[in-house]
Amino acid sequence: MTNQDNSKLTLREKLLTIRASLNNDKKLKIDRKISKSLLNVLSQNENPLAFYLPIKGEFNPVPVITEWISKKDDRKACIPVILKKNKPMVFLEWKLDTKLEKGIFNIPIPPINSKRIKPKIVIIPCVGFDSKNYRLGYGGGYYDRTLCKLDKDVKKIGISYYECKVEDIKPNKYDIPMDMIICS
Repeated sequence: MTNQDNSKLTLREKLLTIRASLNNDKKLKIDRKISKSLLNVLSQNENPLAFYLPIKGEFNPVPVITEWISKKDDRKACIPVILKKNKPMVFLEWKLDTKLEKGIFNIPIPPINSKRIKPKIVIIPCVGFDSKNYRLGYGGGYYDRTLCKLDKDVKKIGISYYECKVEDIKPNKYDIPMDMIICS
């Protein structure tokens, strides 16, 4: 493990602790602000969009996506799915009535036989972020491996808490900056 890997691991642990320490009332208030901002951004962009299902205290985008989909019949959403460890993710269609299954790492996913979709917008959870819109994730590299395979015009929207903003993520050559970060 390199010094950079060690420093990212330490930073990740610190930021996860900060996120976990947000009290419920404060987190609820912040989540409402993020929801409003996210819905505003989505209303100005094309679909289909990819979003995540939350784990480990992440902002839950599902209510916003549900509202966004409900406003127009032609809107489509998908979820990034890990089919093989250490490979790019694929995007499987998600509908309001989709029954989820357990995927790799016990993350809920649409059924494997769901339609594959190429998103125009990807909403990405961030453990932390910096002023250059680089994100820190959980360290598996799945989003970086996936984002570099997408069309260059795909909009990348990171979601985080302002309390998890740092001066510099110290990105490596594989890290891909977000087009924008929505935070509290």
